[in-house]
Amino acid sequence: MSKKEKETAKIAGTLDTIRKDYGNVLIPADVLSEHEGQIIPVTLGLDLALGGGFPEGTAMTIAGVTGSGKSTLALTIAANAQAMDKDCFYIDAEARLRSELLACIPNLNPSKLSVIRSSEDRFLVGEDYFNIIDTIVSERKGCLIVVDSTAVFQSESSASVKFGESKRMTAMPTLMYEFFRKCMAKIHALKSNLVLVTHLQANVGGYGGPVEVGGNAQKYSSSIRMLCHGSQEIPDTGTPKTGRISKFKIPKSALGPPGEAAFPIEYGKGYDYARDLAEIAQQMALIEKTGAWYTITDDKYKDKKIQGIDNVMEVLRQDKDLAKRLDTQIRSMVLGK
Repeated sequence: MSKKEKETAKIAGTLDTIRKDYGNVLIPADVLSEHEGQIIPVTLGLDLALGGGFPEGTAMTIAGVTGSGKSTLALTIAANAQAMDKDCFYIDAEARLRSELLACIPNLNPSKLSVIRSSEDRFLVGEDYFNIIDTIVSERKGCLIVVDSTAVFQSESSASVKFGESKRMTAMPTLMYEFFRKCMAKIHALKSNLVLVTHLQANVGGYGGPVEVGGNAQKYSSSIRMLCHGSQEIPDTGTPKTGRISKFKIPKSALGPPGEAAFPIEYGKGYDYARDLAEIAQQMALIEKTGAWYTITDDKYKDKKIQGIDNVMEVLRQDKDLAKRLDTQIRSMVLGK
């Protein structure tokens, strides 16, 4: 046996020992660039900005100012995960989730969404929430967990003292680090997803813009980060207000480079897919505008003039097949699939 053959045999023996002791943990380096598992859709605009969507086995942080639609977006993701037959859990740490909001989310099945919050019997603190998440991830492979929000988490030591009493301010950041060190490898291996909703707060250091509450552990452990610094109501002048458009910056994505996208909301109905589709289709020249008139380049509508963007959106709401064709074209043009 040659020297090269002996070295090859030694390497093979080492790999066999690793497999015997630790299981199937060896991955050829040439497949690391290929994402294993499914991708959960978010919204059309955000999917394009993210490079495809929300990959299994990752964590996402949604940070924003008050009223920017963070909870609506998180529930929209949960509805998409339900459509993929995933178990969905909603940790309502702020205790503000209402049935009225659940009813607004298209395709969400509230009866299959497990909500976890403090009760008269047990006031949950940060340690409790993290242990609950660990239990869910360990026992429900491929699940999705929404935490709304990590900004209100407090440690047991902080909850046990009176207002004004001295307390260790580093307890919660330390706990966050411990949680992510323990759970992120498990979340990835079991192809689960974690959505962390949090707040933006003023930068007390005086340099840079607002910062997300949750510390560096959450920031570094999230494969996707989406930040909303503000939103605009629709219409921007006059009343009644029918919805809002939140602009999200994406400084970090698991599937692509940083980007930004809009998240339109229709009051009482949740994510406004028709508005999102209409705006993006215009940008991609699939809907053409001449003055107040619009033309959809689809074969079925290319000879029809539609007055006003609201009427275009109504056509998209009524003609589901048309909306699907435009959606498919857009994703193919931007994502190549």
